[in-house]
Amino acid sequence: MLRALSTVAFIGCIPVFGRFLASLAGVVLACAIFAITGTPEAVFGIWAVCLILTGLVLPRAIAAGYPPREVVIDRFVGVWLAIAPAIPLVTMMARGEILFGLIGLGVPLILYNLLLAGPLRRMGSSERLLFRIGDDLLAGIVTLMVCVGTMVVLFSMIGGSA
Repeated sequence: MLRALSTVAFIGCIPVFGRFLASLAGVVLACAIFAITGTPEAVFGIWAVCLILTGLVLPRAIAAGYPPREVVIDRFVGVWLAIAPAIPLVTMMARGEILFGLIGLGVPLILYNLLLAGPLRRMGSSERLLFRIGDDLLAGIVTLMVCVGTMVVLFSMIGGSA
């Protein structure tokens, strides 16, 4: 059970793409929750529960000696911070434009993973729980700020020309 949770249903065990796919699974689940409930509060509530679960599972997985590259629950939860607030905005902006919706959700996902592969890489490989979760949350916050800022600019451009 611990292995299944820490690897997000064994997604983390997939060579090379496990971490990206765990992030993608987080995006898909956040979108599904929003589609079912229609409220960002539900997405936030479930994210908070997942964050608490991460705090419980991650140290046990590290102590059990699971390979760090396979333990991806922190990625799964961290991407929610980047993507969840953007879901309602993307839904409003897309209105039938599937391509725009995919771009609106794909760009934050890619930016989030690039931040973790580049500047925050060293934090994520740490044995300390705070650093393991902190890099994902920091990447989520930076991605959130960039994406919401971009969407505000797009809204003002669309509103100004209409």
